[in-house]
Amino acid sequence: MNEETDAGPELVKDSLEDYQTMKQLIMELRDMAYDTDAFETKFQALIRTVAHHVEDEEAEMFPLAEQELTDDLDEM
Repeated sequence: MNEETDAGPELVKDSLEDYQTMKQLIMELRDMAYDTDAFETKFQALIRTVAHHVEDEEAEMFPLAEQELTDDLDEM
């Protein structure tokens, strides 16, 4: 394993935490009236969490996965 691959488990852990946060926010939003300030605040938190998650995947996780898969294909 190389240094980049060593980062993989931590990236997966962070990703799973993001998914749990998003799931929790969605569950909370389902129980709220949509026309309140509290809903808007929670919804904005969900938007920020999703945007941050996508940014992390595109910047770190996907390039790492692409490199690992390319290495595997070369070995085949």
